[in-house]
Amino acid sequence: MFKVDWEKTSITYQPPEGMVEKMVRLAYPDKKLTSFELIAGGCANLNIKIQLENQNQPLILRIYLRDKDAAYREQKLAALIKETVPVPLTHYIGELEGHHFAITEFIPGISLRDLLLGDTPHDLSTIMSEVGTILSKITAHEFPKAGFLNKELEVIPYESSDIIKFAQDCLSDEIVLSALSPEVISLIQKAIEQHATLFPNNDEKHLVHGDFDPANILVDKINNSWVVTGILDWEFAFSGSCLWDVANMLRYAHKMPPEFQNSFIYALQRNGTKLPAHWRTTIHLLNLSSLLDLLKRSAPQRHPHRCADIRELIDNILRELNKMNERIKVQVRRYQDGDAKHIASIYYNTIHTVNAKDYTTEQLNAWAPYHDNYDAWQEKCAKLNPFVAVIEDTIVGFAEFEPDGHIDCFYVHHKFQGAGVGTALMREIEMEAREKLLPRIYAEVSITARPFFESKIFQVIKQQTVQVRGMGLTNFVMEKCLVTCELLSSNHIPSISEAFNQIGWNKPESLFEGYFKEQEAGERIVWVARIQDKFAGYVTLKWQSQYPSFNEQNIHEIMDLNVLPSFRKMGIGSLMLDCAEKEAATKSEVVGIGVGLYAGADGGYGAAQRLYVKRGYIPDGKGVTYNYEPTIPGNSYPLDDDLVLWFTKKLR
Repeated sequence: MFKVDWEKTSITYQPPEGMVEKMVRLAYPDKKLTSFELIAGGCANLNIKIQLENQNQPLILRIYLRDKDAAYREQKLAALIKETVPVPLTHYIGELEGHHFAITEFIPGISLRDLLLGDTPHDLSTIMSEVGTILSKITAHEFPKAGFLNKELEVIPYESSDIIKFAQDCLSDEIVLSALSPEVISLIQKAIEQHATLFPNNDEKHLVHGDFDPANILVDKINNSWVVTGILDWEFAFSGSCLWDVANMLRYAHKMPPEFQNSFIYALQRNGTKLPAHWRTTIHLLNLSSLLDLLKRSAPQRHPHRCADIRELIDNILRELNKMNERIKVQVRRYQDGDAKHIASIYYNTIHTVNAKDYTTEQLNAWAPYHDNYDAWQEKCAKLNPFVAVIEDTIVGFAEFEPDGHIDCFYVHHKFQGAGVGTALMREIEMEAREKLLPRIYAEVSITARPFFESKIFQVIKQQTVQVRGMGLTNFVMEKCLVTCELLSSNHIPSISEAFNQIGWNKPESLFEGYFKEQEAGERIVWVARIQDKFAGYVTLKWQSQYPSFNEQNIHEIMDLNVLPSFRKMGIGSLMLDCAEKEAATKSEVVGIGVGLYAGADGGYGAAQRLYVKRGYIPDGKGVTYNYEPTIPGNSYPLDDDLVLWFTKKLR
């Protein structure tokens, strides 16, 4: 953990004999070197503790193996932040026989890594709180723009898209391809694409340490308390988002007690550092990018431990991202006073970021020329009363839905793409459309949004070019035919029976006439699904089950769920189950269902089995029955509709 097992530079590289003495003589020609000691732990450079004659404090000789300008960058950064951050000052920078080196101040203490992994007693919350406070002081320093720092601390700009492209390029590197399985490569690609908008943008221009982890933080016990005495190794510093440093510090947080992360984050925020709502997702993305870069530069033969650790870290990140996708809670409500400003900002920023890949700058400016006309937005929103999506009190999307089924504006915050916001908004739209018995919903959809709408079973009616402020913009008229659920009436019965007759299923009118009589008597409810006036399926809810176990427990039974083959995979089965479960929940906390065991040419019960499990149904634990009677081991039973496994679901 914390790179402790990684192959170290001090092991793989040794300075030539006599080199240390020559460097010290070059820096201090009038002073004698009395001793020196190689400090283990460096993964990129050599750090050597040196003692000069007649000097009370030792010094550090730092030999740079990669970046010759790093010494100058560290020297100037130390001078810049020394008043607020404990950093070693640089006394001398030189070059000898092609080796770049510096002599810096020595700060006593041990690494925070050694403290955390050792047996020495310490207050984890206190020490991590101090680390968070120090990071807040580091990130308080800002530069004119985001980018890399040269030896003079001048910023060399980069685009945020460069980070994404770099990570994607790493996935095609030979070493990376040999170290990671195709499945893991695919999952990384998917994660980067899904959360691309959550990478930091170019607006963030804070000082970033670049390697802010416990190995580069010194602590010492002063007055019986462990305190931070130094932040080391600034060679990778740049201007950007503080989330890079947060990501580095929390890379191994999953292996530490909760207070390791909690105290660190609390102190960081308490001292004025603002973290975005999606910071947890972003640090995982940044760690993925960094780890891919490390893996790319780590030949397995020379760095077996490093490669193994990186693979384990990547696996954990992918697991955590998957969990986050599952537990992100998007709430959708109606428009409220004060929302207009946020809605206008989402409209403008989403168009100018997310849609930029499919439209020119001129088209984007015509589409959304400004975002601060709040009075106009407030008037429009008050009239249309749009749906508003919220995550943890942050407005992250909105959708305008008109009475005839037209979806006008439908936008998701550019930093919350792929977080389920669009799905939540569409769910609300479809629920309202069904309540109003609308036959369809439709929209004019951008090139960018088309894949999302297609994933929600919208179909393209036509492609068109619309004129907006003198510019032509391509979009698509798309629609989705909606299903309505109605209670069974006598008028439904002939068409239902005929529909089944046409596909060779024996569902005579007498069956549905019996169902209708039971419904009239209050013994059963039957819902009929229709799409554009065409019968699509039905389901029934029996208040008193014939299955003895359900009957004894007063568990109501959902029975006879059927969707015509031509209407499957359109969400009709789920819609009918929604109706039945909602009604069952008015009288009981649990509902039951019986499922056949075979799958036939038309699907049989196979699809139903999968559907019920996905919806939270579990076997009741009493095994299979035939004609409602328990089966006996060793006996033979026909594999037909009467051989059933019973499931239950807790509704509330």
